[in-house]
Amino acid sequence: MIIRKSYKFRLNPTKKQAGILQTVLDECRWLYNNLLEQRKLSYEDLGMSLSKMNQQAFLPLLKEERPSLLLVHSQVLQNINDRIDKAFKNFFRRCKSGEKPGFPRFRGFDRYDSFCYSQSGFSIEGKDLKLSKIGNIRIVQHREIEGKIKTCTIRRQDGKWYACFSCEMEAIPLPANNNSIGIDLGIENFATLSDGEKIENPRFFKKSEKDLAKAQRKLSKLNKGTPERNKQKKIVSKIHQRVRNKRSDFCHQTSRK
Repeated sequence: MIIRKSYKFRLNPTKKQAGILQTVLDECRWLYNNLLEQRKLSYEDLGMSLSKMNQQAFLPLLKEERPSLLLVHSQVLQNINDRIDKAFKNFFRRCKSGEKPGFPRFRGFDRYDSFCYSQSGFSIEGKDLKLSKIGNIRIVQHREIEGKIKTCTIRRQDGKWYACFSCEMEAIPLPANNNSIGIDLGIENFATLSDGEKIENPRFFKKSEKDLAKAQRKLSKLNKGTPERNKQKKIVSKIHQRVRNKRSDFCHQTSRK
């Protein structure tokens, strides 16, 4: 059986490379919003629904109108078209099933944080990740990648850059084991095992509440769009990131045990 396994590694771009990554991300966001606007106006003004193939044919024309799109690898641009198509398919699926639809939204700077090389345009060469149209970026590959790499997603998270690889590999069954244990997840305790052992809830968020409240109060007093507010937003984001990292580390270590 073939399964998918993902790997996430930290990138250490130079200041110049970080600027290029942000430029590519900005161009991807522009294209996403443009393709969304095409679909919206086509239906509202002409009563027509554009398909994925219709919009794919528009890409060469958009490159002529906006030469900066040439800075982005063709596979990355096509993947954005895939994202739009999936967003609308999910919207219509939710409409049919009676769920809250949630029409696809335009993306601002803080709401678009990744682009994907879906088939080609990337490779790992020693300690560097080679990205087409961007160059070689130092990657912190802390473990070996198993299986065949299918996609590479570059993500901006809390001011840092990461590379996420999706790989296909054969599932390797674990040896048979007759031992079993029941696990009851709770609130007071993180988990209670059927043998009576209790795993305490570390409550990382509660321990960071004072620091977070102080940072958010300071943020609320600053004017929008100012450098001071943007700097304070990063401080709030870092507190959330620390809590998230602690939770992730705790869950991984607990599950390993």
